Amino acid sequence: MKKMNSLDFAWQAHQAQEDWTGKADIKGSILLAADGTVLAALLAFAREESCTLRVVWFLCFLCLTASAVFAGLTIKPRIGAGARVEGIDFVYFGHLKDMEPSQLAVELEHMTAGDAIHGLSKQLVVMSRTNWRKHKLLIASTWCAVIGFILILAIAFVRYLA
Repeated sequence: MKKMNSLDFAWQAHQAQEDWTGKADIKGSILLAADGTVLAALLAFAREESCTLRVVWFLCFLCLTASAVFAGLTIKPRIGAGARVEGIDFVYFGHLKDMEPSQLAVELEHMTAGDAIHGLSKQLVVMSRTNWRKHKLLIASTWCAVIGFILILAIAFVRYLA
């Protein structure tokens, strides 16, 4: 059985993390747009309601607002690079932005496979933590949106079908 190249695998895992980040951002953007649209419609078509419907409408408004906030936090850029460790932090653009190309070239020339694995491992852990947070926020946003939409259906049922 052929042994897998750990550096190749680390880059594949990095690509998978990038894909998950992109998918979370797309889903968050869609939720934010949908929440904003429905919230605008709710405000535009708000009418005098009975006390019970006003409570339901307000709960709906709160749920969709919470969903929008969670979705916004999902897609918020996370650029929080700490201090760069020479010879290890070479993947994240926040670590490289202030480097001179010649300095980076020297570090890359002297890099060992172990250095590369260590640097990629650090980056993978940071990316996975970010992705975990993004997906937890997406879950919260989705549930708030679903509850809000159910409340809209309840209002519609009471107002138009009952």
